[in-house]
Parts: sequence; C-alpha cells; structure tokens
Amino acid sequence: MIYSDGLNTLFAFGGIYAAGTFGFSFEEILIFGITMNITAGIGAIALAWVDDYLGSKPTILLSLVFSGVIRDAFGFGAR
Repeated sequence: MIYSDGLNTLFAFGGIYAAGTFGFSFEEILIFGITMNITAGIGAIALAWVDDYLGSKPTILLSLVFSGVIRDAFGFGAR
C-alpha cells in the first residue's frame, strides 16, 4: 500500500517538481508526463511475469535494486 501511494505521489507531483526545479515549459511537462506513463506501462508489462513467479515483495525489491544500479551506472548516485 505504501509503495502504491509513493508511485501515485510521483505521478501526481512529477510535473510540478519538474516545472519548479528544472523550469520545464508546459510542452516539456506534457512530454515528461507521457514518457513517465509509457515507462510505467513497459515496466508493468515486463515485470508482471516476475510478480507471478516470485511474488510481490521480491519483485518490488528487485526493481528497487535494479533502479539503484541503473542510477549509479549513469552517475546519478550519491558521491
């Protein structure tokens, strides 16, 4: 439940954060929102079979670890 609430908050305030922090225009916020939703759809489709096979908790942990690895690989981690 907490994980779902976090995702809903991310989708709800992602555009507001992008506008305030990065100075996105309306068009850029629209593209950002569409991109976030497409990415979420791809992730849901790709990890649905993992959830069926492993269960919900291991799937969430796997996605969080993978997100951290990708973040660090692109240099967005803490230094």
